[in-house]
Amino acid sequence: MIDIPAQFRADPNFARFIQGFSESRIPASVCGMCDSARPFFIASALFALKKRGIIVLPEEKTANAYAGIFKLFFEKVYVYPARDFVFENVTAYSRDWEHERLSVLSKAINRDYDVIITVPDALMQYTLPAEVIKANGFTLERGGTADIKEVCRRLVAMGYTCAEIVEGAGQYAVRGGILDVFTPNYEYPVRIDFYGDEIDLIGSFDTVSQRRIENLREAEIIPCTELLMSDTAKTAVMRELKSLISDFEGQEKRLSSLRTELEAIERGDKCAYSDKYFSLLYPASETLLDADADAVRFIAESKRVKERAEGFAFVNDGVVQALAGSGMCRMKNCRPYCSAEAFYASLGKSTVSVDLFAVSGQDIGAKATYKFNTRTAAQLTEKNDLFIGEIEDYASAANKILLVCSGEHSASVMTEMLGSEGIAAYPYAGTLYEHRVAVCSAEGDVVREGFELPDCGFVLLSDYTATRHREELRVRRRSSVTPKTEKIAGYADLKPGDLVVHVNHGIGRYVGIENLVSQGVSRDYIKIVYADNGRLYVPCDQLDMVSKYIGGAEGAKLSKMGGDEWRRAKAKAKAAASDIAKDLIRLYAERRNSRGFAFPPDDELQDEFESGFEYVETDAQSVASEEIKRDMENPYPMDRLLCGDVGFGKTEV
Repeated sequence: MIDIPAQFRADPNFARFIQGFSESRIPASVCGMCDSARPFFIASALFALKKRGIIVLPEEKTANAYAGIFKLFFEKVYVYPARDFVFENVTAYSRDWEHERLSVLSKAINRDYDVIITVPDALMQYTLPAEVIKANGFTLERGGTADIKEVCRRLVAMGYTCAEIVEGAGQYAVRGGILDVFTPNYEYPVRIDFYGDEIDLIGSFDTVSQRRIENLREAEIIPCTELLMSDTAKTAVMRELKSLISDFEGQEKRLSSLRTELEAIERGDKCAYSDKYFSLLYPASETLLDADADAVRFIAESKRVKERAEGFAFVNDGVVQALAGSGMCRMKNCRPYCSAEAFYASLGKSTVSVDLFAVSGQDIGAKATYKFNTRTAAQLTEKNDLFIGEIEDYASAANKILLVCSGEHSASVMTEMLGSEGIAAYPYAGTLYEHRVAVCSAEGDVVREGFELPDCGFVLLSDYTATRHREELRVRRRSSVTPKTEKIAGYADLKPGDLVVHVNHGIGRYVGIENLVSQGVSRDYIKIVYADNGRLYVPCDQLDMVSKYIGGAEGAKLSKMGGDEWRRAKAKAKAAASDIAKDLIRLYAERRNSRGFAFPPDDELQDEFESGFEYVETDAQSVASEEIKRDMENPYPMDRLLCGDVGFGKTEV
């Protein structure tokens, strides 16, 4: 592990910050912290305070970048996303973000995390109160007892859908005494074998092969939706709908929409209610921050966080006001999120802003300000002379230098290259020395920019900018290759009459785009016609669920909406693929039993040879070269055919 916390501990300002926090001089403002130093400072502070942390950032891209860095120091690092509000009745919509939120929320309630990274709108969105999760969730233990029918009833109450085969989170399937369930808090679904009422075996399994991965001692089942409707809440929502209906006597268009919604709720349809009744669903409005009051809250780039929080509230306030103005809801009941002011108030005392300028601490009411001296480190260039010059300058200034490389191979090559240039370099093993460069590796390009701590004589460098030139060329070439799939990127990809495939409903015919007004909100929808004149309207922001049909229009049979034909076709294709996979596995297992010559990995001479190639290799050449090298390094015979048209670089490979 990279011991950056030790470098911050050498800074007297860091010691003053930790002491001030321990003496309750909080909220606090930390200033003078450059962009690249912030995540490392926060990690160092959490280590020193021995606390869990919730990090608030202005955008998702930054959150994912921080997650990669924090995984260098902590095991349990999670990103808490925002979800899309549903203010109208829809038959299907993506709930991946909702499931991810519930997974992280469950970990926060159980204190089973080190760091949670998020954005302001995700924290402003109300979610399941902790007591509701605890009251509805349950744990099944191997050797325990449970009634499988009662378990299924509880799953339905928590928003799960019964399916023939479990393929995604929020589904369950029953086959005799076997229960499969995909709860959002697990990476894989779990399979529970019952012997009567006794739980005989529990294990995770793969959704593609349906084969067991590992045995488990227990399975914790949590709700799979943030919109649970209890009997009490159902009564309240129905009362509200009847009241809205009574206000529109004589206005048949609006009455029809409200009556349809009321009938759907009476039937118990899962998507019949939406976020516009959120305030009626739960007795208390809680966010992720309420799940763990002991965590330290860090806000980075405070000005941008505040702007995003205010923008999120402004946009959704407009949507809610439009709905209320059309009479489709009442504003007091349609509050699935808090205001920007309430968000800052909910942060609590254990809040620290980490910015470049001190003025940011005003938003959290900072009681103390701590000034640090940090600078963004010079970016290393791919040009060798400039690269060496930058490192020599840092080393001559009596700095302790830590150079992070992307992968062990890059670190090894870098150490040898620096040594050949007369720079004292050594593999990092936890100790840093002045005038010398310690070289370490990190998985992937998680450290893309370094920083300096001038008062501590420490410099963190990254080889990312020195090596990304070639990678950018590869990415540009890769993006120019014709994709093998037929995913739809926008409306222009479709023309009326095209056959399309919806992941849940199968093959249909695209008719066009229609603008529909539902509950006072106007949206564009893609219209797809199925067999028996079934019609499906897909919101244009859900194009990821639709792809072009590439099997040829002649002889293509349209699917029937609501039938099992498409589901059976998918299951049949999956079974056929599984049979082919079994044959291939058996064939390759036999080949692996043969022994061959294992060539050594690339060394400095190989790297030097390749760098002398006067042309930039194409994307296909790079992929082929790397795959062939991996084959040659294996101890069993290589089984690969390199093919291509004349003049496309086979000889060079």
